[in-house]
Amino acid sequence: MVNSEEFLPDQQSVPDGLSPLSLIVEYDSAISYAVQQNRIPVIKRIKVGNLADTPLHALRICITSDPSFSDPYEIIISKISPGETFTIHTIPLILRHGFFRTVVSPVHGSFTAEISYHGKPLLIQSYPVRILAYDQWSGLRSVPELISAFIIPNSPEITAIVQKAQDILYTWTRDSSLTGYQTRDSNRVRKMAAAVYAVLQDLHIRYATPEAGFEQEGQKVRLADTIIGDRMGNCLDLSLLYAGCLERIGLHPLICITEGHAFAGCWLIPDTFSDVVIEASLPIKKRVELGEILLLDVVTATSDTPVSFEMSVISGAGHLSDSQGFFCAIDIKTSRNGRYNIIPLPVWAEDLAVTDETPIPDDQDRRTEPDNLSEGNRSYGFIPTPPGEIHPPLPFFPYEKRRSCYPRLERWMHNLLDLTLRNHLLNMHNSGSHLTLLTPDLTRLKDAVFEGRAFHVHHFDHTGEVIPHSLLPHDPLFGYFVEELGRNRLYCQISEKELSKRLYNLYAQAKKSLEESGAETLYLALGTLIWYET
Repeated sequence: MVNSEEFLPDQQSVPDGLSPLSLIVEYDSAISYAVQQNRIPVIKRIKVGNLADTPLHALRICITSDPSFSDPYEIIISKISPGETFTIHTIPLILRHGFFRTVVSPVHGSFTAEISYHGKPLLIQSYPVRILAYDQWSGLRSVPELISAFIIPNSPEITAIVQKAQDILYTWTRDSSLTGYQTRDSNRVRKMAAAVYAVLQDLHIRYATPEAGFEQEGQKVRLADTIIGDRMGNCLDLSLLYAGCLERIGLHPLICITEGHAFAGCWLIPDTFSDVVIEASLPIKKRVELGEILLLDVVTATSDTPVSFEMSVISGAGHLSDSQGFFCAIDIKTSRNGRYNIIPLPVWAEDLAVTDETPIPDDQDRRTEPDNLSEGNRSYGFIPTPPGEIHPPLPFFPYEKRRSCYPRLERWMHNLLDLTLRNHLLNMHNSGSHLTLLTPDLTRLKDAVFEGRAFHVHHFDHTGEVIPHSLLPHDPLFGYFVEELGRNRLYCQISEKELSKRLYNLYAQAKKSLEESGAETLYLALGTLIWYET
């Protein structure tokens, strides 16, 4: 949750000769280990206002914390004119790793902002924060995509589950390979998802009721080792565990949050949503109807009466029927990309110590004796059956090449091209007549355009300005833009409202020109040059 608090000192608290100040701090009131690991800015914005008639110089702002969960941060404001407000964006407060890793239950703390002039304090104001346990999710009120940090595909427990899933897959298909989307077969992806579900059924996990209001306020998450050790988990715990298994085998999972419930999803094709948080249920419904996404209520794996994978899928899709109770869905693959770059909580070496106990019931002869598949504390007395297939299997990324309908007009436009500064193609201004696309790899974009592919242009929200030509191949954003280009998505770093306005203007102008003159006037410039008149 982002708080905005203001402190206006009275004249008595200000030393003689100095002007009064106003202080507004916008910050996230919940801080956790996941926030520290993913370098999420805690303090979003600081605004210092000069309420007097004289300028202020050399003001020092110092931020400290209690308990000491962050390093002290200082910044000097050289000058604030009368009536002016000086704004500091995204304060790089460094959170201490050693502190957050050891927090096992929520703690109340605070940070203090002090404004001083030549060592004399002018304002001192404290702001309360809630320090969460290392395994506690802060909920949708804070940073929703941080739920991806609790999906840990490299944990040893998930490794064991995936190995068991290979055995089940071998029983079904005589092929135990978990190859993600490499087979380009949506039915194979469906079987892999079903095999993981069958392993979770075989773990005999007991269902635990989630905390009230966990959707907004968050909750402590049972990680994979706790679920396997205690044989207990609620809807969010099990959905995160299932998503971790899917991510481990190269699939793209989803986490869906509705009122009082959480369930998982999986892309059946190698695609993602352009945004990490999908707040409307309609886009997901459409993908489900097209057979591109399956939704799964993982809680059904805890039933004493065996519930098939198909019935669990039906149950998962049924949760979308109440659009009013739908909060959002989080696309885990998108959250891992360079745009957001949410990383899982770390698995430490001491957590991987070899013990005599195995986290999964040992069924060594499953491949040769499938009757032993459900041995454990309680026996289902059944062998999981493979899921039904989609007929025909979904094609991956279909598109058709497009040929020009106006070859002669293209030749005329080439011959009649205006080479003066009146030509907006040669003399572009930062106006509503064009869009600057964030594309570091122009060669790939050029090839995609020549193939006749259609693109969707999206708003790109980022903490700082992105300069495409300065991105190097090892930069996470470079890889993110290349992947999104492969999914026919382009990005523009302007506000969403301004983007919609410019796209409509471009469309209207191009349509009008085509109707009046028969000529296309919508162009794509691959690379631009900044020039100056001397």
